[in-house]
Amino acid sequence: MKRALAVMLESFLIDCVYNTIYKEESMYKSKAIQKLEESLGYEKWILDKTIRFYRSSLGYEYPRKIVINDDYSKEIQINIKERVILDSSQELIYDLSPLLFVSGFKLLDMLMQYIITENNIECPWEFSKKKKILKDLNFNPKLPYPLAKDPTIFECFKKLYISFIKFRNGLIHGAWGKNESGNLTFDFQNNNKRINGYISFEQVIKFADCISICVEEILKTSDYRNDNSISTIYWCLNGLRSIHNFNEYPNYSVLNFDVVQKINYNDSNFPVVNIKYIKYTLDNNASNRTYDYTLRIEAEKNSEVSIWVIHSNIIGNSDKLVLNKEWDRYKL
Repeated sequence: MKRALAVMLESFLIDCVYNTIYKEESMYKSKAIQKLEESLGYEKWILDKTIRFYRSSLGYEYPRKIVINDDYSKEIQINIKERVILDSSQELIYDLSPLLFVSGFKLLDMLMQYIITENNIECPWEFSKKKKILKDLNFNPKLPYPLAKDPTIFECFKKLYISFIKFRNGLIHGAWGKNESGNLTFDFQNNNKRINGYISFEQVIKFADCISICVEEILKTSDYRNDNSISTIYWCLNGLRSIHNFNEYPNYSVLNFDVVQKINYNDSNFPVVNIKYIKYTLDNNASNRTYDYTLRIEAEKNSEVSIWVIHSNIIGNSDKLVLNKEWDRYKL
């Protein structure tokens, strides 16, 4: 059943990405990229939801909850409810480890397809041929943000891609090994060759997380890019060093905040969130450390409350957020 789900998700993602070719950065505003985002929305939401849910057990300091009222008064809370839910749901999430790994690999494959195509090379279908292009010493591609900001990230991604192809194929096509508490132990035969390997569940989550964040940043316009995302990618890649074998990025860990913004607004307006003030508040609480946050907006109009939940990776560097219809997909 799990293998069938993985194959279905794999097939869906292949259909989405290989029917969409990007030629210019300006196309990020086009209907094609919007269609791709919408097509991937549910699957990426599942991936992101699992990652955010599990982050606290993987080295993140536990989320501190900050409630900002409409009059800018604040409450700071420590919430342990999610910790209880996490403990009681571990086995279910562990069962999803192979699916999370395959989903993360598909996103990485999409990224490699995109980069190869954008550098005016006809991208082959087969993983082995893409691997050959990536290993070619003469392949020095122009990279999109955030990879252009630090090309060492792309070098790590290339090594992960090349290393994971055989494991992905094993998971999709036959008996591959075993899943023990989310830890994937690979042991299978392929073309008369024995394939062995081990990927911990922590590494599965960090792999899926850093690839998902990178793809999310690539899809954005420059107005919504978030340099904190690079620090999160560094943090994830540090946990994958046993696989990519590159140097450790120095002292990167990320604080994770839950922010609740309460707003009252009238019939004629959209709710407006003062992101600049939220960042000011979080800066004061982060003590110069890198952070990200999940923003829950509770907007009241005529005694009715509407709720949006948006991660900082989506919000980017804007000073304010106007919750018009463009943000309805984040509305609960």
